[in-house]
Amino acid sequence: DPEQIPQYVYKITLEQDTVSLFLSATPDMLSGCQLYYGYAPDCPCNITDEAGRAIPVMGPLSLNL
Repeated sequence: DPEQIPQYVYKITLEQDTVSLFLSATPDMLSGCQLYYGYAPDCPCNITDEAGRAIPVMGPLSLNL
């Protein structure tokens, strides 16, 4: 259930082709977690590039901390 997923991302920056996520979690808290963007049918996908184009839905990505 996406409503039960903790929200650890508090800031996102884009530089050329790199997205940086700033998290409010420690590596221990993220152990075994996976990253998704656009998870669930009604999930807000609001990360855009300079031209206003949305980045693609993706995931799961394993977190290597």
